[in-house]
Amino acid sequence: MEHKFFNMDKDKQDRVINACFKEFSFNGYDLASTNNMVKEAGISKGLLFHYFPTKKELYLFLYDYAQEIFLKDFYGLIDYHEKDLIKRLKQLVKNKLIILNKYPLLFTFLEKAYYETSNEIKSEINERRLQAETYAYQLFADIALDKFRDDLNKEKAVNIIIWTITGFSNQYLNQNMINSFSEINIDKVMAELEQYLKIFIKLFYRTEE
Repeated sequence: MEHKFFNMDKDKQDRVINACFKEFSFNGYDLASTNNMVKEAGISKGLLFHYFPTKKELYLFLYDYAQEIFLKDFYGLIDYHEKDLIKRLKQLVKNKLIILNKYPLLFTFLEKAYYETSNEIKSEINERRLQAETYAYQLFADIALDKFRDDLNKEKAVNIIIWTITGFSNQYLNQNMINSFSEINIDKVMAELEQYLKIFIKLFYRTEE
């Protein structure tokens, strides 16, 4: 992704990106205020408009940037040779936490964009999100089910695990927002996650001989 915005100092880039994620996530496209964005980022409005002459251009840049991070650092770092559901979920949670520490509202921004109703950008967002949806469909399509007990409905067992771990990781997104986006202790979270995963293995996986 190329844009003159990336000529800006990296720390300032991240301040601007996070400030804009926050404003668009909390207020939606139509009500988002560039005044709030520049105040949060600690830059002048003129500097923001130098890089993004219109709010639409800013929003679409942010969407493309967020989706690029999502595809590269969330989906793209998964070892797809690992077919075990539990191990793949561990990778996903860790990737998500790493992203949250850098961009606390990236996932929230993308979720809000999915439901954005503004006529000014809705059609363009719909076109852009197709690639991410393709990755999402493929994420668990090749999971091996041979470790699951034969007396279970394996599809439902997989859903229970995915839904629970998704909720587990999302709680840190919500807590992060409440605690003013304080840094997440990834090692501590992964240790807690391991306790849940051990329960799932005991409940749903075959007993090893």
